[in-house]
Amino acid sequence: MNEKLMIKCEELHKSFQITKKEEYKVLKGINLEIKEGDFIALMGPSGSGKSTLLNILGALIDYNSGDTVVNGKSLQGLNNNELTAIRRNEVGWIFQDFNLVTNLTAVENVQVPLNLAGKVGKKSKERAMELLKKVGLENWAGHFPDMLSGGQQQRVAIARALANDPPIFLADEPTGNLDTETGADIITLFKELTSEGKAILMVTHDVDLAQAADKVYVLRDGRLEQEVLKEEI
Repeated sequence: MNEKLMIKCEELHKSFQITKKEEYKVLKGINLEIKEGDFIALMGPSGSGKSTLLNILGALIDYNSGDTVVNGKSLQGLNNNELTAIRRNEVGWIFQDFNLVTNLTAVENVQVPLNLAGKVGKKSKERAMELLKKVGLENWAGHFPDMLSGGQQQRVAIARALANDPPIFLADEPTGNLDTETGADIITLFKELTSEGKAILMVTHDVDLAQAADKVYVLRDGRLEQEVLKEEI
């Protein structure tokens, strides 16, 4: 059984200051647990706080109160170096727009997080090639992003996210720019990752994709609703 807790939010609150006297409350007491091997889908209307929650879990922005624990480490009170280590080692990001560096080849894009972690040279390239093979793109290693299809670019992005072997993946509309068949292929790849023990939290508006997850949650008006049974979506 997969029992290790990878993400835990307890009464998480986040507000943004609009004026000196006015603040916008985005997250209003989020409680969430994600375990090793979980594939969780997060749905909700625009403006409900989905991206804000992902950014907090990814140690990109802070929060006002409550607590967030990522792979056993509370984010509360961490300094910039400690937060950078969380971002580098604990969390892999997968975006809708792929965010590949256009003037780098596929293998060079995968090497970027390795280089930032101090892994350079032959071993860095070998690791990047190993990951491209994992996502079925070893023969496309020397191609630039504009020479790849959308699905291939997303696979490169997934390989890049895997570079430093993080235990957690945050996917923000990862199939939003892909056709249905290619999106389904990406979900199959996600399932392979969770079978290896990775934890994935995926934001999506696509009900069919959400139903492929183990659990589905809905965020509305800053509150995480009770788990939604997939047949009820």
